[in-house]
Amino acid sequence: MPGTGGMTATQGPLSGDAPMRRLTNQEYARTLADLLDLDVGGLSLPPEEEVHGFKNNAEALTFSPVLAERHLLIAETLSSRAVMDLPKLTGCGEKQDEDCAKAFISRLGQRAWRRPLEPTESANLLDMFREGSKAGFAEGVRLVVQALLMSPSFAYRTEQGEGGPDGQLRPTSWEMASRLSYLMWGTMPDAELFAAAADDKLKTEEQVLAQAERLLKSPRSRIPMQEFFVEWLGLEGVQTVTKDAKAYPGFSAAVAEAQSQEIAKFLEAAFWSDEGGFADLFTSKDTFVNSVLAKHYQLPEPAGATFERRTFPDDNRAGILSMGGLMAKLAAPDQTSPTLRGVFVRERVLCYELEPPPVSVDNVLPSPTPATTTRGRVNDHQSDPNCSGCHRLFDPIGFGFERFDAVGRLRDTDGGKPVDDSGEVFGSSIGSFRGAAELGRKLAADEGAARCMATNFLRFALGRSETPADENTVTAMKDQLLSGDKPLWALIPTLVTSDRFVSPSSSQGVKP
Repeated sequence: MPGTGGMTATQGPLSGDAPMRRLTNQEYARTLADLLDLDVGGLSLPPEEEVHGFKNNAEALTFSPVLAERHLLIAETLSSRAVMDLPKLTGCGEKQDEDCAKAFISRLGQRAWRRPLEPTESANLLDMFREGSKAGFAEGVRLVVQALLMSPSFAYRTEQGEGGPDGQLRPTSWEMASRLSYLMWGTMPDAELFAAAADDKLKTEEQVLAQAERLLKSPRSRIPMQEFFVEWLGLEGVQTVTKDAKAYPGFSAAVAEAQSQEIAKFLEAAFWSDEGGFADLFTSKDTFVNSVLAKHYQLPEPAGATFERRTFPDDNRAGILSMGGLMAKLAAPDQTSPTLRGVFVRERVLCYELEPPPVSVDNVLPSPTPATTTRGRVNDHQSDPNCSGCHRLFDPIGFGFERFDAVGRLRDTDGGKPVDDSGEVFGSSIGSFRGAAELGRKLAADEGAARCMATNFLRFALGRSETPADENTVTAMKDQLLSGDKPLWALIPTLVTSDRFVSPSSSQGVKP
């Protein structure tokens, strides 16, 4: 990508651009672990609210009294643990005096708040150290650590920005370091990013792209991208799916857990492969199974408990839409659910916003019987005029998945009759199709599906909903997905060198 010698940004600040963002629970835990070099374990934190399925939307990341109480308890606990190894924490060795404390405050404060401390901030922390040190050097250090962790500058990613030579507002190098690290690693900047920020070397497109490419090479970049897929596609809970034991006696917790890992391994391979791309996400016949899952799918078993790549021998399965765990989650305990599966495609894959069903409407299907098919029961339900208008948008899509039972296995019959897996996406260029594999092939070439993924990637990366000013960036990513000449991971450098990633901060002038 050719360098410009200096990135440009839309004149602003604009509403919705780079809002002040509280760390998500996962970002908070990883940042604590990296800052203090401690195993923080599972932190008990209230769940985040979701917007468009994502947990990192800045507008929803409020700071409730319950969360403040939990942060205080965590800060007290971790600061006490951290000072158990003072030489490691402070770097002071045996020289435990005020000069060492000053250096420690500057060093840890800069890492904790992801920027250099202001003189008044350093002075306040030093006063706190002096007060605590009346009970010993360790207590003074502990109070400093606790104060750093309890500050909004730790819990929030705030930005002031700075004016460039062209008069436009853009992130400082320190702010860019955090933008890159939290997008690509889901945690605070590492030593090299901090060094680049200190040298003010995160200004040009070349500098930002070089750091992005470095971060991409680390296994740590896999974690946020898995979080993106889980939240975009609503994959939480696949590993805890349960089924009616009489209807599906072979389904177990081990199968559900294996199906969850299968999805994770498939998505990781699809996103990070240099040969793969957007189309493979919906058309690949490869998957990953262990011995439990191989038996479930009737595939050759791997040796031992490891997962191995397998290729489905037929044309029924293709890509993420036919993953057994997804099919199991989008089903009832005792039968399939064309409604859940169709809603998934409409909302998650095509970005349609559907209205929730009226509270007065009974949307529970009758229990299956040997003489009825799922399609028949759904069509009977859809005949209700209170239901038909909406169900027409998603049930015909879900019918295309009827070859998959409620635990993600292939089936040929339902209710004693051959399965009819013909489907249709009304109001779309996709039109009619037969089976999940054909739907996958059509989605792989569909502009609406590519735009939906691009839009969701922007939502996740920027921690906000899209605005009209994002149109050029979304279109560029959509076109890149459909071109087929770049892997999925190339979305990241495309985004971080776009004007939307360096757009003005709406938190301008806000300082905690």
